[in-house]
Amino acid sequence: MKTLFGILFVIIASTAFAQFPPPTNFQFSYEYIMIDQSGECAGWWLYGPTYCSHFAWDAPNANSTNATLENYKLYYFDFYTRDTIVLATPVEIFFDMEIGIIGEMWVTAVYSNPYGESAPSEILVNYDLPISIDESPSAEKRVVYYNQSLQAVIIEDADGVLEINIYSVQGQLVQSQKSAGSSINVEHLPGGPYVVEITFDNQQVVRRKIIK
Repeated sequence: MKTLFGILFVIIASTAFAQFPPPTNFQFSYEYIMIDQSGECAGWWLYGPTYCSHFAWDAPNANSTNATLENYKLYYFDFYTRDTIVLATPVEIFFDMEIGIIGEMWVTAVYSNPYGESAPSEILVNYDLPISIDESPSAEKRVVYYNQSLQAVIIEDADGVLEINIYSVQGQLVQSQKSAGSSINVEHLPGGPYVVEITFDNQQVVRRKIIK
């Protein structure tokens, strides 16, 4: 009996997915806009630091279904929050968004008459968000890191620190501290990637990416 139910479930699921064909050739890329730069993302002119993520896919083959394709659902599973969210429901086969992605992402197709949602497209994974920052040779020697046990960002050789700014990967200033010394507590910040900008009294600026 269990075997029969299993076979019926497979048949029903296969029929349902066949009725709602998924998008294909899902692609993802991103760019980083530095703190002292600006750029366009999703039709908006943005000032760094921020990421702009680009998503694109091919439309499903609708010849195999009588249902009407309405739009798409773009999903993101965040490795740090362990949450799955719907980023957007575009009608086009591309989407740009001011966001940094560390996790899994995929897109589905949504149909009407009858209503249904397809299986996921290819599931893509992004594990890291490197940033390209031009530093002076002396700035490159500065050591900045996140200490998990202290829940703090540590700055070695911190003489002359005037200010520390911490930005989310979307470019939002989430914490600022003047005359910060050699550390800044970030216990209240949620887990994830951040950009730390440190200004010294000799006008040197050091930027580092940390992951809490």
